[in-house]
Amino acid sequence: MSQQEKPVHVVRVRKSHTDKHGQERDYRSAYLRRSFREGGKVRNETVANLSALPDHVVDLIEAGLKGQHLIPADAAATILRSRPHGHVAAVTAQAKALGLPALLGPACPQRDLALAKKHLSRGANPDRLALFDLSSSWVTGHHCPLAARGYSRDGKKGLPQIEYGLLTDPEGRPVSVRVVPGNTADPTAFEALAKDLKTRYGLLCFVNFK
Repeated sequence: MSQQEKPVHVVRVRKSHTDKHGQERDYRSAYLRRSFREGGKVRNETVANLSALPDHVVDLIEAGLKGQHLIPADAAATILRSRPHGHVAAVTAQAKALGLPALLGPACPQRDLALAKKHLSRGANPDRLALFDLSSSWVTGHHCPLAARGYSRDGKKGLPQIEYGLLTDPEGRPVSVRVVPGNTADPTAFEALAKDLKTRYGLLCFVNFK
């Protein structure tokens, strides 16, 4: 008796059964089988029962048997650069909660940019005046480089936070946001951000609107 073996393969079986209550139930099973010839006939032998394994594990076994080279997920791609976004997401969420997007008009690219030149130029703002205030938001993630423990305006003790300054024109329209680490003292943050914004936009003075 001679046997001509073929590679093992995965066989999936699906059966339906209607119980005595009239409910139809589906049963799925998977087997690792080997096919071979014996006496001119093709026979199958079950090598292993894979039914207890999760579907994605059975998929991996089947892919490997078909010649695919499997590699760990962390080796499938190389991260060249990763930009932090937690502080940006927190400021965006807070701006939406305060209704700030609505102040900038209908949705459009210009609204999203909140063009400072339109509201702080000499023609639109001859007094070179702007309103400025500091606020903060607590953070639950672990990958924001600006998240730090500090005074929480939200009363979330024990959670890191970020601090940000909002600049508006004299009418209260938001034109710029600056974000600093959450453990920055208010006087330090205000002084640094005010200096930067005055230089950037050529302003003469600020009014703290809080």
